[in-house]
Amino acid sequence: MSVSSIRRPKVIHRISARGFPYEEISLENILGAKLGGPIPDACLHRAERALSALKDQYMEWVYRDLDLLEETLEGGLDDADPARRTDIVLQLRRLSHDMRGQGGTFGYPLVSQVAGALNEILKMPHLSADRLVRLIRLHADVIKRILDNRIEGEGGKAGPKIIERLNTLTEEVLFQEEA
Repeated sequence: MSVSSIRRPKVIHRISARGFPYEEISLENILGAKLGGPIPDACLHRAERALSALKDQYMEWVYRDLDLLEETLEGGLDDADPARRTDIVLQLRRLSHDMRGQGGTFGYPLVSQVAGALNEILKMPHLSADRLVRLIRLHADVIKRILDNRIEGEGGKAGPKIIERLNTLTEEVLFQEEA
């Protein structure tokens, strides 16, 4: 394939609702083109069966990740020197990132949402160790409760309530007065 035969993506310049400029890039479906059309139903069914077979393993993986998260916290964020704290936070971010990615894939988008929120909290360098540990444990507890109760999909009426309560508790921890 020559360089001249590669099609450039279509770029559309837009303005966001808040007035910020951004570019919308339309990418060509290269995989579809290579397959010569849409993915055959038989392939999709095989992939769905494979994901279904992995769903039980997912529960083992996510509980193991929650255990690793707790073990990592037991190493102590408050006593850690800055370099060690950075390493611990990076480990925690990797764990939350994995949980975020896998949750939706295996039918638990609420887990993805909570793990994604935790991942964002772990990007806040100014948080004290005490607050950070409390927030991590709060999010891990919510994930565990979602899994223990097998709250799949969007969680029905409970899903938005869970997220709203988590957000409220997170704000309380983030904005409480320093003692």
